[in-house]
Amino acid sequence: MVNLLTTSTQLPALQIPLDNSRQWQKDTFAIHRFDLGQSIADYIHQLNDPMEKEAVLLTGYLGWIHRMSAEQETSALFASASGTLPVTLSFEESPGFQHMVKQVYDQLAGEKSPAPVQSETVFSFGLTIPAQPGQLINWAIEERPSSLTVVIEYNDSLFKPATIARFSAYYVRLLEGLIADSSLPVGAVDILSAEDQVLYNALNSTNAPYDESQTYHGSFEQAAHLYPDHSAVSFRDTTYTYRQLNERANQVANLLLNQGLQKGEFVTMFLDRSIYSVISLLGIMKAGGVYVPVDPSHPDDRNHYIMQDTRSAFVVTQHSHYNKVHELTAGIAAMRGIISIEYVNSSTGPTTVNNPNVDVQPDDLAYVIYTSGSTGKPKGTLIAHRGVVNLGQILKEQFAITPEDIMAQFASYSFDGSVWDTIAPLFHGAHMYMLDADERVSIEEFAAAIHRTQSTIVTALPTVFFNQLSAYLTEEGYRNLASLRLLAVAGEALYGERVRAFQQNFGSPVHVVNAYGPTECTVCATMHKVSELLPEDVVNVPIGRPIHNYQIYIMNEHQQLAPVGVPGEMYISTIGIARGYLNQPDKTAAAFLPHPERENELLYRSGDLAKLLPDGTIEYVGRSDSQIKIRGHRIEIGEIEDNLNKYENIQDAVVVAKKDSSNQNMLVAYFTTQDGSLLSPAAIKQFLSDRLPSYFVPRFICQLDVMPISPTGKAERKKLIAYPNTEVQEQPAGYVAPQNETQQRIADAWAQVLNKQEIGIHDDFFSIGGDSLHVIHVLVLLKPHYPGLKIADFFEHKTIAGLAVCAVEQEANESANVELLPIRELTDLVEYPEMIKGETLPALRTASHVLITGATGYLGSYLLYELLQQSEAHVYALVRKSGNASSMDRLKSTMELYFGRSILNGFEERVTVVEGDLEAARLGLSDADYLMLTENTDAIIHSAADVRHFGDAEQFKKSNILSTAELLEIASKRPGVRFHHISTMGIPEDLSLEGKWDKVIEQGYLSEDLQATNLYTNSKLEAEKLVIAAGERGIPVNIYRAGNLSSHSISGSFQRNIDSNAMYRMIKAMLLLGKTPAVNQWMDFTPIDYAGKSVIHLALQEDTAGRIFHICNPQQIPYAELIALINESGYIVDTVRPEEYEAWLLDPTTIKPAEAMQLAMAQLEGDGAKDSPYRLANPATAAILEQAGIYCAAPDRQFIAAMLSYAANIGYFPAPVMIETKVAHINEVV
Repeated sequence: MVNLLTTSTQLPALQIPLDNSRQWQKDTFAIHRFDLGQSIADYIHQLNDPMEKEAVLLTGYLGWIHRMSAEQETSALFASASGTLPVTLSFEESPGFQHMVKQVYDQLAGEKSPAPVQSETVFSFGLTIPAQPGQLINWAIEERPSSLTVVIEYNDSLFKPATIARFSAYYVRLLEGLIADSSLPVGAVDILSAEDQVLYNALNSTNAPYDESQTYHGSFEQAAHLYPDHSAVSFRDTTYTYRQLNERANQVANLLLNQGLQKGEFVTMFLDRSIYSVISLLGIMKAGGVYVPVDPSHPDDRNHYIMQDTRSAFVVTQHSHYNKVHELTAGIAAMRGIISIEYVNSSTGPTTVNNPNVDVQPDDLAYVIYTSGSTGKPKGTLIAHRGVVNLGQILKEQFAITPEDIMAQFASYSFDGSVWDTIAPLFHGAHMYMLDADERVSIEEFAAAIHRTQSTIVTALPTVFFNQLSAYLTEEGYRNLASLRLLAVAGEALYGERVRAFQQNFGSPVHVVNAYGPTECTVCATMHKVSELLPEDVVNVPIGRPIHNYQIYIMNEHQQLAPVGVPGEMYISTIGIARGYLNQPDKTAAAFLPHPERENELLYRSGDLAKLLPDGTIEYVGRSDSQIKIRGHRIEIGEIEDNLNKYENIQDAVVVAKKDSSNQNMLVAYFTTQDGSLLSPAAIKQFLSDRLPSYFVPRFICQLDVMPISPTGKAERKKLIAYPNTEVQEQPAGYVAPQNETQQRIADAWAQVLNKQEIGIHDDFFSIGGDSLHVIHVLVLLKPHYPGLKIADFFEHKTIAGLAVCAVEQEANESANVELLPIRELTDLVEYPEMIKGETLPALRTASHVLITGATGYLGSYLLYELLQQSEAHVYALVRKSGNASSMDRLKSTMELYFGRSILNGFEERVTVVEGDLEAARLGLSDADYLMLTENTDAIIHSAADVRHFGDAEQFKKSNILSTAELLEIASKRPGVRFHHISTMGIPEDLSLEGKWDKVIEQGYLSEDLQATNLYTNSKLEAEKLVIAAGERGIPVNIYRAGNLSSHSISGSFQRNIDSNAMYRMIKAMLLLGKTPAVNQWMDFTPIDYAGKSVIHLALQEDTAGRIFHICNPQQIPYAELIALINESGYIVDTVRPEEYEAWLLDPTTIKPAEAMQLAMAQLEGDGAKDSPYRLANPATAAILEQAGIYCAAPDRQFIAAMLSYAANIGYFPAPVMIETKVAHINEVV
């Protein structure tokens, strides 16, 4: 029969703001509830069509994801009693809400896919589905007669409770706005909270006084008047005082005026970097002109275009460039003269050195600086004097500038960083030292210049150069920087690792200022000063807050402010905003928009993405036109580059996005080293893999001799995109290549699964990133060649060399390795021994104070529930601290998930959470808690355990054996404290299959040397030995061997981490494959509610002390009957002979779902169906329970159907292929 099912698919990753990085993600969850409010409830209740209700609320949720992520397409898994369905909406064209509801309605009305769908978020209506591992946040709507409640289950290792509360408010506001006007696009609704508004108001409360009548050159003239004899500017061996610099600039101004320069005309500066640059720009402005700086080293075409575009009346240049300027200006009709700066400064005359006092106003243009357009010609940005004067005042205050400061000037004059580089000293009487070419390239020369000049401030250091300082400067170089008290960095995103390295190497306190600003807003818009050692968790240094008289608005495409943490485009309002782009009205109109709230004011649309942080600072995200996704995940380039910078010996690192041969996005990293030595790409990838999600690791890591840098000091990313993806091939130290075919085959499998290169035959699988899940994946690749390989072999033989020997030996001795046990009749594994014999028990304590472990787990939560129902005891719940939510909140969330809201009534009066760690000495308890427990505990219920079927023996020892010993120690502190130990039916079952249980019965006890092959079972066996020994010493103990704990007997609901259960994994494998081996085996399905009620009832009876109980279903079901019931529920599963099944499974020519193959690997070696003459049984236990009226549900058609339905509804099992009968629906169990 053909299997119609396909493998599971994965919806795109959820891009909503997280409080913690995904690399710290753990599968711990908490619950948050909130009411949707009366207006929403009334609207939903008046809808008659249940699917329309679902469509409205789900559309609102997908819109909420859009608003939280700025993603233009959002998806979620919708869950209902009839199954799961992926639903996707596109917001690209901003459709109205009503239209989007119709789209969602149509999707909900479509056919459910039989294939499982994996999603980081699930939305359900009238249904609560436990979050599964890997999920981030699930929303469930509970409908009541007059209200609607949302239950959010969220991953508390990634989100803080306060964040989830904010998210809730955004959803309510969004839905209220869309219901009020359904024609609105989702992005057009104001969803900002009051707290967000407070942050924005504080952010933009920047009004401050400045000299509103002053100009750029007038501010300099004022400083020259106050400090005429102070050194103003130095370059190489030349220094001018303020008086001299002013006079030289006046000479230029007066010459331009004499030659007919009119106010507002453009004058090009075609000058090499020197004092002439400062003289010229001051002189041009003094004459009423607008200076246009160009760099002689830039391409002729660019420079000619600028002169032509500005219609420059004059060009100020040097003798050495005269001919070039003459050539470039040929044909420019507006050109009236070329002025040699050397000639001007050699002329003398009593009037030429006086201030010309041309009537220049603050709103007149001061300069035009050309920026590279993303397409087409460069754009000339028109900047007036007013913004420059304001900036000069800001710099004085922010940098605490005094006339005694010496400031190193770095920026090229064709770059707007030169503006604040110049005005910072020259507006305030300080001394500006212009770094020469060598000092702007060599970091050691730079440091030497700082030392020689005793510079105190560097005002505009390119980020790339700063990165070189932090990574490469020698100790002597850092000593040369000792005079610095402040260093401002700008140009690119600044990474925390570079700042920390600089701070640590610098030694003494130094201020590092991260500055951000587009040319269009007069150089700078925000600043962030780092004065203390930057915390390790800061990846991207914020760009800070707006400076005086600047406002920043982070908005979406509908100009709605983005909530905290949500990326949006930065719009800037300021008195320093440009007049637009010269001769480019269309580009001006696109970038300079009317201010929505202030008449006659403009907003500059920056094209830069940023987000507002909870502390009110801004973090730069990237360019809006350079966002990239890999495998559905939005990539944070900065986070990758920050981690690359942490790698030893890397100097500069840049990551770019490219297209691969199949036109899919990929990441390529380029780097240089400090000393030129070669680094291993494989080692760098491993370094990144240990710190970042796999999709953040670049496909290629390419080493360069030199990083391409633009004239403005930025890495030329566009150039790098054209570079080849060539990696250095270097074998790591200690690498030994595979020596034979078997080793090579194993190495290839490891490399494919672990995504590594050049794995040596002596590398430890688990030390290079492997884990138990990777073992399963490797087995899928190796089993067809080496059928005898088992999961346990990977834990015993951890290297390629060892595993290869194991595989070859198994192949040679395949038949000899099979141990044939004698065929026997069906045997029931009844309770043995029934009683633990030992000293006379002391008087038993009444269970008034009970300590329980594992209460956040599946069985543990049911035990706690029953303890609260069946007794008046006060419960101490030992909970391990994990995630952002409190341990009490995590416990309450678990209890609410399984038992409904009512369980929380009076919960904290009955339950005290004690934080600890079962793997630690004294359970990781504080001294006070340990004393409290030893003095008050009357009974202990030990339910916590590491229940994985494969793993490391040492880990099982810590979790399952040593924890038992620690708890028995507490029990021994006071006579009569009862100890209830939850064990496993795997002990008698596994030992029976290994031929060892008969000897136990014969001897009458568990011998000290008795061992089980399975590591989990063996750890529980060792724990039982400890408990029995304690019982023999007179501690009143009980052991409860649990069978296969399955779903709730009525609803079919199961545990949150469903994929960790061997039975469910076995069933999922057969459903996906459509085949299963035909075996003779009795199956146990112990309903979780029966198990919880049974254990607590027995634990509370005085006459049960010292007994061993079997907590399993008294009615076992044959495997063949289970398959028949599965097929009756609408699935197609064929049974075939085991040897035929294994041959088919391992046949590489037959295509099978990858997930099913991974699941089936574990089935082949004991975790799945197998012939067995043993059947779990509990006649003694069941008799006691039935006398108390506690009966177990039979594993019949109704039970199995409910179990299958629940797992399919939450998307774990595939949906049935054909439904012939109505199956049970999920019901809320309270």
